Amino acid sequence: MTVQYLAKAKTDLVATSDGSGIDWSHEGSIVVPVIVRDTNNTEVFRADITMNVKHAKA
Repeated sequence: MTVQYLAKAKTDLVATSDGSGIDWSHEGSIVVPVIVRDTNNTEVFRADITMNVKHAKA
């Protein structure tokens, strides 16, 4: 995981992750982005989380 602290948070926070652009059909390491914004819509934190994806065998 890599993180970037972009600004000091002065309000409540909302974290979002949009995996719509990720090809989930592949197994292995997949990087998932996470963005944290305050209630003023200021981006205060960003992370790239590496997930190890495995598919169930039928």
